[in-house]
Amino acid sequence: MALDLAMEDLRMLHAPLDPAVLTSILAKVRDDALATEQAERAQQPPDLGFVPRPTAARRIVAPKDLAQSLLHWLAQQGSMAGIDDADLKDPDKGRANGIAAGPTADAPAQDSNDQTATMVEEPADGGPVHRGLWLPPELDRAIRDFVAANPAPPAELTTARAASTIRATIAQGVQGAYLDAARRNDRQMAQAHVQRALDGFEAEGITVHPNSRGVLERQALSVLGAVHGQAATDERELPEIVLTSPEALLVPRQTVGEPAAAFIPAAAPTTPPAAPMIGRAAPTITEMLQKCIKLKRDKGWNDKSIADATTSIRMFVEYRGDVPIDQVTSADASDYKALLLDVPKLAGKGRFAKLTITDLVAEANALEQALNDEEVDPNSVHGIFRDEDDDSWHVARYSLATVNKHINFLNVVFTAGMKYLDRKEDASVFASEYYDKALVKEHRRKRLAYEVNELESLFRSPAWAGCVDDRLRATASDSPPPRDARFWGPLIAAHQGMRLEEILQLQTEDVDEEDGIAVFRIRKGAGRKLKTAASARTVPVHSSLIRIGLLKYAQARRAEGSPLLFPELKRGGGFSTYGHAYSLWWTEYRRAIGIYKPGLDFHSFRTTVNTHLLRRRCNETMIKALLGHSIAGDITTDDYNAGLSLADLQQALDLWQFDISYLDV
Repeated sequence: MALDLAMEDLRMLHAPLDPAVLTSILAKVRDDALATEQAERAQQPPDLGFVPRPTAARRIVAPKDLAQSLLHWLAQQGSMAGIDDADLKDPDKGRANGIAAGPTADAPAQDSNDQTATMVEEPADGGPVHRGLWLPPELDRAIRDFVAANPAPPAELTTARAASTIRATIAQGVQGAYLDAARRNDRQMAQAHVQRALDGFEAEGITVHPNSRGVLERQALSVLGAVHGQAATDERELPEIVLTSPEALLVPRQTVGEPAAAFIPAAAPTTPPAAPMIGRAAPTITEMLQKCIKLKRDKGWNDKSIADATTSIRMFVEYRGDVPIDQVTSADASDYKALLLDVPKLAGKGRFAKLTITDLVAEANALEQALNDEEVDPNSVHGIFRDEDDDSWHVARYSLATVNKHINFLNVVFTAGMKYLDRKEDASVFASEYYDKALVKEHRRKRLAYEVNELESLFRSPAWAGCVDDRLRATASDSPPPRDARFWGPLIAAHQGMRLEEILQLQTEDVDEEDGIAVFRIRKGAGRKLKTAASARTVPVHSSLIRIGLLKYAQARRAEGSPLLFPELKRGGGFSTYGHAYSLWWTEYRRAIGIYKPGLDFHSFRTTVNTHLLRRRCNETMIKALLGHSIAGDITTDDYNAGLSLADLQQALDLWQFDISYLDV
């Protein structure tokens, strides 16, 4: 299983590595590390030349903060190859229980700027005082103070046993350093080991693509950690290390720019395996998603919900790996939530298409830097904004609402997973990761509404006043513009407040008449999708649209035998919508005629209708009925339309007017 995960990691690259080659290289790394460890031990006397003294048998527990500070410092030093048993020969001289002390008056630093210089003076009784790295002075003093405050009891170990214990302690420390590097994706400690293995394979004519080096080094960290872990548990006998032990699975947290996955090989078991646990095995994250989709499809999840949930899970798996759901910790959930805040708003589009979540963040950060270094023209980039306080450029990132959306899908899947495992449902690690609704509302980007003068100016631009009939239609001309989707779409949205896809998917039969009133029937059906149940509605056609010829246009399409109101449109994008290409045109058009404004997009027409009807004191229930909004208590459209006639709705809608009389037919 561990090898399968490693291969899945490699398949994410452009040059996948053969499974046999991967196993052979990692086996070579393992065998070289074992041989090196055995050779070094063979050169050492059994007792390390120890002089029996009480310090060899100390049994004291260091404070947690001191231990963490020491381990953090060790992790920052990279490879521990320069630290061996001889460094511990005399704990009382120059070292604090085997850790290097700083320079002294008797042995000053070779270079005041060199924090890794070594001390090589010999004390009177022989043996090197220090051949390792200096501790920071404050950490060195803290250790010395702790040792002084805990006097040692009488020695209890023989010198040979003391030497064996110290060798095991060193091996365990080195193992911890390798595993910590694996969690941080810090591959430097494995680079030399992998290179030696690759040199041997290249001599045999086997080459490895450079893109595979990172994966190999990440796996090698786990192998090297297992080697030293085995040395710590069985210091004199080194049984075979199993490269593909599924019990040894560990997927480290990902850093920016690296795909997720790693495994830790473990020693072959020397005792019979425990009796199997009774109960279900934990499914992986993606397996639980599929189970959840089956459960939720009949409970309100439509194709869009399933696609959104799949995207949320895919992004998290890119970050954490497709591990069993019960291996994901609260720390993983919290760290991932923080990462989501750095994801660019346009993830999946343009320059951000087909990138993993960490690559998305890296690309956004690089773009931001390039913008502020004036290496990229801001006019050539979408999804950015300028800080008014310091004039710096920024890439628009996920909002708190979007982060909550991703957290919600993850929580749904993990809650279902905990229930599947017969654990309490609130055990989902994402249950407490939502941003507070009040905070989300406070930080929500306000969608702007058009003012009347802005609308009248917009609809006097070339696409409506006269243009060259090219793709963009931004060049003014005396030729009247074609009356198709690009002409009617914004006009319908600005008068009706309908959503973009609701407009573009209209069929000719959806422009109808009821009780003597022209209506739009916004409904589900063949080729039609709705955002929510409340979206289904029958609403009057605005009198201005009738006056400029919309009903005549619909009749002409019917006469041609077209079932679609806008037959020239094609579906596209990940969700196969008419609005995919249309939105790109709308953004380009506004930029071309110089009226583009962040926050004032196609959906702003909907905000505009809502805003101006409220200003005209239109009843809020009327507005919800016209726009297809649900209201508190999950009341459906049929409920709050009760008692509202089409004549009532028509009278309310016609309160909203602006001048487009120049478009009358």
